Amino acid sequence: MYYIIKAIVPDDDPTSVGCFDPTRVVIHIRDEIPGVTVCVHDYAWKDYDSFVSRAAYYGAIRVAENDARRRGPIFLFRVRTGTDQVVTGSVERYRLQVSSEQPIPEPIKSQFLDLFQSLSLGGFTVRSIRLNGNDQEDV
Repeated sequence: MYYIIKAIVPDDDPTSVGCFDPTRVVIHIRDEIPGVTVCVHDYAWKDYDSFVSRAAYYGAIRVAENDARRRGPIFLFRVRTGTDQVVTGSVERYRLQVSSEQPIPEPIKSQFLDLFQSLSLGGFTVRSIRLNGNDQEDV
């Protein structure tokens, strides 16, 4: 049995255009969760590298490459609870997840719930401009 906390960007909403920025999420996790250890290796390419090393069928390699580009980068992390238990997690473009084989203890559980809930799509600006050489003006 696993205990899981996750945040997912749904792919069934046609108006949804946002996703998580894994690098920025990892920075938030490092700032907000004491004792977290983050592996900065990009695990998005793990399947691709495995298929290439086994000289897999080209179609499988292509699927793994597309999947790595769509989901990546993927970072893994872990938090020790002060006992033998280790809470593990992953950060990727459309999903954040924390899991443990034992119940996730407080305050770690609340810290991750609060952190995941606090993430949002940042604001953006829409402008109509005209470029003329190096100059630009609103139109």
